[in-house]
Amino acid sequence: MADTAKFINYINSTLTVKTDQFMIVGGSYPGAFVAWFKNVYPDQVMAAWSSSGVINAIQDYHHYDMDVYLTTARCLNNTPQKIAMLSQDVERILLGLDTRYNRTDFLSNFGAKDGGINNGEFMYLVGDWAAGYIQGGNADGLCQIVNNELWDTSPI
Repeated sequence: MADTAKFINYINSTLTVKTDQFMIVGGSYPGAFVAWFKNVYPDQVMAAWSSSGVINAIQDYHHYDMDVYLTTARCLNNTPQKIAMLSQDVERILLGLDTRYNRTDFLSNFGAKDGGINNGEFMYLVGDWAAGYIQGGNADGLCQIVNNELWDTSPI
């Protein structure tokens, strides 16, 4: 939080007219951050908008992934294992261990540039796509994608 306060102070130092009209916005875990920030630094921002701010922040929250696992396990056909295998395949490509794919070309398929995104950021995207289906109430849609006949030939 201190770095955000310092950033606001820096921006104010570059302006010819100082302003207290900053607003900080966040949802989910960032929502918890903005609410906490407004409490700790009440004069730094005019307002804080927390959308679905987490009220019990948990570090290393493994239950999040467990929910995806348990929900997709109901799909049958080894759906959780297929999702895990996709993640492993993508990781091998990003690390240059799968010579069938060029990392730069692979990333460009997603609109990402080699050097513009690190492996951890991209793997977050890969890990989060399944959770998006579950959280959005479309577990059946995820199961249909993973259990489509094309998935077994080339999920990537």
